[in-house]
Amino acid sequence: DLIIACGGGLPLRPGCIAPLKKSGEVFWLRRDPGETYDTMDTAGRPLAQQGREDFLARFSQREPIYLAWADHVIGDFSSPEKTCNAILEVLK
Repeated sequence: DLIIACGGGLPLRPGCIAPLKKSGEVFWLRRDPGETYDTMDTAGRPLAQQGREDFLARFSQREPIYLAWADHVIGDFSSPEKTCNAILEVLK
């Protein structure tokens, strides 16, 4: 009965994500990377400091890894409630 929110680098470490996958459901909250970059405050995000193109390239490199580890992909970010409800629907 826990929700563990992980950073984008955690799935790159099999020794870190494998125990999570083994003990529960892994959700990837997939948001368009361009929209993410365009709407986030990049000041405190070290991996966003090299600019938009670098950020998008990093996403492209990571996307297959995220997909491989995810049990479920959630893409509805129209509201926090809808995102939460999409996750709850899967868990029913």
